[in-house]
Amino acid sequence: MLKRISALLAISILGLTLYFQFARLAAAKSAGDVTLSGTVKSDDGKALRGAVVTAASGNKTISRFTDASGRYTIPGLTPGGYNVSATAWGYERKVDTKDLSGKVELSFALAQQWQPARQLSSAQWYASFPVNADTTKLEFQCMGCHNASNLVRHRGSAADQWQSIVTPMGTDVLNDGEMAAARKNALENVSILTKYFGPNASAPSKDHVVAPEISDAVLRATFREYSTPQASTYVHSLTVDPVAEQVYFTEIDRATNGIGQLDIKSEKITEHRFSSDFSQPHNAVVTPDGKVWVSLNNAHQVGMYDPKTGQVAEYPAVAVGHTIDVDWKGVIWESGPGAFKFDPRTKQSKQYFLPKPPDGTVAPGKYIDIMALSAAPASGEVCGTYDLAVGKGNDVWFTCPNPGYVGRLDSETSKIRMFRIPNAGAMKGIIVDPSGNVWFSSFSDHKLGRIDAKTEEVKLYQPPTAHAGLYGILVDRNTGLLWMSDYEGSHITRFNPKTEEFTEYPLPRNDGMPRFMGQDAEGRIWYTEWRGKIGVLDPGDLPADHQVAKIVRDTRQ
Repeated sequence: MLKRISALLAISILGLTLYFQFARLAAAKSAGDVTLSGTVKSDDGKALRGAVVTAASGNKTISRFTDASGRYTIPGLTPGGYNVSATAWGYERKVDTKDLSGKVELSFALAQQWQPARQLSSAQWYASFPVNADTTKLEFQCMGCHNASNLVRHRGSAADQWQSIVTPMGTDVLNDGEMAAARKNALENVSILTKYFGPNASAPSKDHVVAPEISDAVLRATFREYSTPQASTYVHSLTVDPVAEQVYFTEIDRATNGIGQLDIKSEKITEHRFSSDFSQPHNAVVTPDGKVWVSLNNAHQVGMYDPKTGQVAEYPAVAVGHTIDVDWKGVIWESGPGAFKFDPRTKQSKQYFLPKPPDGTVAPGKYIDIMALSAAPASGEVCGTYDLAVGKGNDVWFTCPNPGYVGRLDSETSKIRMFRIPNAGAMKGIIVDPSGNVWFSSFSDHKLGRIDAKTEEVKLYQPPTAHAGLYGILVDRNTGLLWMSDYEGSHITRFNPKTEEFTEYPLPRNDGMPRFMGQDAEGRIWYTEWRGKIGVLDPGDLPADHQVAKIVRDTRQ
């Protein structure tokens, strides 16, 4: 079962080989004929390995990293005007404006410069703070909606200024109830914000911050990012239809209130609005018939966009939906207050309430078997679920953020097995791999977790970034590799289950906030950027047979 895309690996290898050969020839003819190359060195002539060079034109940027000799190459650009920037860890950022055509050589000499606000990720900021009740509270209350880049942007503000900054917080993306709760928490944290980000707060020095590790794999990678038509749009998450070669992303803010569509070949972006006022589009999934279904949190609805007809529709849901997935039958599942399913054919919903185990009844790493309820108990003691993933048969897996469980629901029998995750609090993404292993993000513990399909053993893995905030997770069904968005560390992170090795691909900027992601037919990883951007990572080292493993939707109904 695939997460966020209902797909199978199929079609003849021979036919696909011919298909991709012709596709590459066509792409070569239509691609831009500009190649930008050069070196990035320090101002005293030292080659800077792992420096990032970004070429920006219109609503698109392309970024690559320098090799050990400080050299970079960005091929396939279209002729025109560009802003080309270069920067490296502990060095200044320089920008050169050029009209590019043909082969262009452009090199940079960078002076050493320490600017924590520009160079540090949220994970690095939090890692530099002492571990105490205040910093823990600040990190996990503020990280509910955004990372520390929102705080760093206002660094140096006094207490009265912080109060003015946080008072209108959430206006664009939260409903009245959510906004009131968020503001209450933020106002309670004004003294903490002033202490750690105020006028008298010291910034971490370069010697007290762990420098990012740039692996050789990263040097082969290419990042592309596209800006939405409105710069003020807040983009939450996305899904990819690898057959139609479309990327669908949710625009969660009040003003936009829709689902965006990026055509992978043409790079054209279109937007489709929902009619319900401020429906809060959150996550999307493509069903076997090619329709796009969206969780509309604030409207208590399930939204639909049909690319074939252009129709946009909304249907009542039994509960507030959060994230969304689809099973082999084409039935929609959503997380929220428990879990619920929505049948697109009948437009009927069914909800499962998940009782919260009493505190102390389940030891970390162990599980408890309970039954889902058909109605909420009078006590209200139920588990809210953050993400869910359809597994084998009737199984639906989910993360329960508080008090830190991963659960499996048998939708036919309503039986639930809930696994207590060690040291867990906030839980985020979850995925089931082809072998039935369950992978999840233990967000507040900064870990990747696994529940073994055979032994049901719970195991946790620590990424290289100590304060990594793993969020969305997907599995490459061709290679078996896992991909995760690192919301605090500003990475797209790869994990090899066989070697248990992580590879962290740093986003072109330190303030990235990627959430739930998708993968296209060529294996590239698509992600969203909270402030109106859609990005794609081409790791540059995909196996040759990945290009001929066409992904097609499952057509079983």
